[in-house]
Parts: sequence; structure tokens; C-alpha cells
Amino acid sequence: MTDHAPMRISRRGVLRAGAVGIGAALLGTAACSDDDTSGGGGSSALDYYYAPCPMGEHPYSLELMQSTFGVTFKTKYQVTQPDYSTKFQALLAQGQVPDASAMNGPDMLQTFAAQDVFGEVSTDLIREHAPNYAAGVDKHVPVAWATSLYNGKNYGFPGIGGPSAAFSAFTEWRSDLLEKAGVGKVPETLDEFEQAFAALKRIGVYGMTSGGQSYFAAFMTIFGAHGVLPMQWQILDGKLVNGAVHPMTRQALELLASWYQKGYIDPECMGANPALKFIAGKAAMFDYGGPQDIDPKNQNGRLFAIRQSDANGKLEFGLPPEGPGGRASWSFGTSGWPVAFGRQLTKDTGKVKDVLKIWDAIWNDKDLCVKLTIGEEGKAYKLTDPAKGIDGGFQWIDKYVDPVARMAEGFSTNGTPFIGTPNWDISLQLKVPVPAERDLVQTYGKYGHADLFQNPMAVPESGKYITDLQSLKVKMFAQIITGAAPVSSFDDFVKQWNTRGGAELERQANELYAKVPH
Repeated sequence: MTDHAPMRISRRGVLRAGAVGIGAALLGTAACSDDDTSGGGGSSALDYYYAPCPMGEHPYSLELMQSTFGVTFKTKYQVTQPDYSTKFQALLAQGQVPDASAMNGPDMLQTFAAQDVFGEVSTDLIREHAPNYAAGVDKHVPVAWATSLYNGKNYGFPGIGGPSAAFSAFTEWRSDLLEKAGVGKVPETLDEFEQAFAALKRIGVYGMTSGGQSYFAAFMTIFGAHGVLPMQWQILDGKLVNGAVHPMTRQALELLASWYQKGYIDPECMGANPALKFIAGKAAMFDYGGPQDIDPKNQNGRLFAIRQSDANGKLEFGLPPEGPGGRASWSFGTSGWPVAFGRQLTKDTGKVKDVLKIWDAIWNDKDLCVKLTIGEEGKAYKLTDPAKGIDGGFQWIDKYVDPVARMAEGFSTNGTPFIGTPNWDISLQLKVPVPAERDLVQTYGKYGHADLFQNPMAVPESGKYITDLQSLKVKMFAQIITGAAPVSSFDDFVKQWNTRGGAELERQANELYAKVPH
């Protein structure tokens, strides 16, 4: 579960390196920095632009990586999620291409592969030098191999997240409001939702709110109950299509429009912070929560916020509603940041092999992975149940309670090392260290539905069209739901979608699906 949509970069947003462009500016230019500040003494100097993790002066995780693999990391990148793409473009503008780079989505890889920044790499080489990791991709997310492709050629390898990335956000209910309205249990079907909403209206409470301006989160469980997740590529009625334009999406919009007209939906759900009405007790259901929200002592949780103004406020989790399409909610999928190699390594594969061996070892060596992800027991964390090890949970201790301090030591905040990814056998334990919360995630988040490609940006040319299509979807759906436009305008939306790039993306999606394992 994630609170923010991944950053996206379009081809139009790439920096230009003067009139000759980035590709020409880099020809013959040394690709790595002379800023060898890492202090490592390895035999190989590697310039790796890793996933966002602003490190301190002598980060534990990086130094452990260097001593373990005999690789010196030439530059410690002080990079955060918001400035990740900008800083990468700045490197290119200065004539520097890292040896290997974690790309924030396949669209970012495609953008720079098109500009000759990255070089091709053989999948045979990847499988030879990272056999365990490649087998893991094949087992868990085979379609992820699509994320390192551009124009039919391979430029790296997929970075896959753990199984937690497949889970969805939770549906949350103000159970105290349900009780006041005479509703005896948390609703489980669309019909029960509507009955509860009618009862809530009688006591002056909106039935639900949602992230109305989000391209993915807006009413996601209601669409999911109709079997569609707008903006995701899905197999529907035996065809590969985008859920945004499927007839069942129109049916979901018709239901939402009727609920809005009846006063069941908070009209401020189209604002910047729709959860405020839920916290204030003015709306009874919100479909974007997580396990921390039920803990009254967690100051970052929603129940804690509720009880600041209502000491008797209650929060309870519920399943996504069941409808004609079953139960489903949005998941971002497990195929995250593909790793690409600088074009300078095309004829010199030594560093490519170094990177692959690192990823393979982290995937295959649990003890090493734990140390790179959360440090050493007794120094950075303590086990909740020592007899069960990591499976029994852990707690950060001392300065490591602060996420900023953890990142300074090279521990990212998303449960993975700054390079590599945990084997799925321990991934969930590292990502969700509290066993009770782990149980909640597996109960209420297991209805998450991911894009057919695990990342919709894997479809070629997504960076060219998707931002505009997202805006179109948000605008048109909001108008239909609020009654500013009739439900029949969905037909016009479909026409606009197709003419503004949707039809071309559908064609490319079908071509890609035919080429990649699934």
C-alpha cells in the first residue's frame, strides 16, 4: 500500500542538452563521477544511481555492501523521491551516465533508452549472473520482464517488490456512526452499502467519501465491485482493454451518480483532503486506509486523529464491497523500478556482472538481506519474539526510530535495501514488522488487483499519452458522479480517450502482452 502515486516522467519533460540533445552530448564522455566519497576499498568502482535513500557520511548499509562485494560506490547520491527524476536529468546534462540506474518506472527507462542513454543487455547474461533472482521473477511476476524493454530490445532487468506491493489499501468505517444509524454490522455488498448509506443520511451523515481527484484511488472499491479498475490494463470479456473504457465502468459511474444525487457521497470528496470528513464524523466510510489507522496510540493513525475530537469514536475495517464483478481494489503491483545500464557498458560487461551478482546474493542470502535492510539486531532493532526471529516481528530502537536517521544509514523506508530486493519469503516480514498488522494486511488487503503488466507504464508510449488520459479520466468521472454531466457522456469520454492516445496504447498493450511471459 502506498500513499502516493509513483512519479511519472514524459518524453516531453526530459531535459535537453543544448541543440544536439543528451545522446550526442554524452558521446565519448566519462560516465562516472570523480567524487569518490564513499570510503570503500573495493576492486571495482561502480557508479550506481540507486532508489531514493539520502545517505549520511559513512552509511552502514553502503559500507557493508562494499566490504561484502568488493565494490566501491563512487558517489553517494543525496536523492529523495520528489527530486529523483530531476537529479538524474541533471547528471545527464553534465555528461554523466551512471553505470547502473534504478528507473522510477518503465516509462522513465523508455524515455532515456530512446535517447541512447542506456545500452542493451542480454537476458541470457542476466540469467547467467543472477540465476536465483531471475528465477524469482519467473516464479512471482514473469510479466515484469516487460518493464526493461524498449522498442523490442532489453535494456536492463526488472526490479520487483515483495508480495506486500500486491495488497490494496483498506476500506475503513466509522463503526460508531453505523451504530447510531442502527446498522448492525459493517456492510459487505453494494446493496448493503446502499442500505447503510440511507440509514446514515437519516442521522445527517454522508455514507462515504473517497479521493475524488485521484486517477487511481477515486471510488476504487466501487469500481472494483464491478470488476474494473480504471487506468489499469485488464483482460475483460476475453479482450485486453483498459478498465477506464469498459461498459462496467459506465455501470459503476451510474451507481455513484445516483448515490451522489441521493446525498450519500460527501461532495467535498473532490477536494484536497477527503479524509477530513471521515475523521470529523461527517462521513462513515473511507476506502484508503492501512493497519496503523486502527491503533489508538499511533499518532500517524486515523483512529488517533478521530479521538482527538471524539473520545468515543470508533474505526473498523471492512472488505471491499461485493458486486457484479466480485471484490477488488487498486494495487500498484509488484513490478517497480527496473534497473538499466549505461550505454558505456555495452562492450564492458564487468560492472553489469557486478550489479547482477549483488542483486542475486541479496535475493538468495537472508542474513545479508536483513542486515542491508534493517541493520544489526541490538543496534538498529530488537526482535519482538526472539524465538521466531524476523517472522515474529521487530522494533526499531534508539536513533533508528527516526526514519531520517535510518535513511542516513542506507535503510530505505519501504522495507528494501537501497540496492536489491528481499526474497519473497522474508519480504513481508521486513515490510510489515508487526505480526498483528501483517495479519490485517493479509485479511483486508488481499483483494488488491494489479495492472495486467503489474505497471501500466510498461506499455510503450505510455509516457506520451498517459498524463493527458489520467486528467481526462479524473475530470470526466468527477463530472458524471456529481451530476455536472449526464451518464451518457461516458460515450463521449470513450471517444476522447481513444482519439487522445487510448486506442494506440491498447494496440501496443496487446502487442506487448503477446511477447512477454505471463
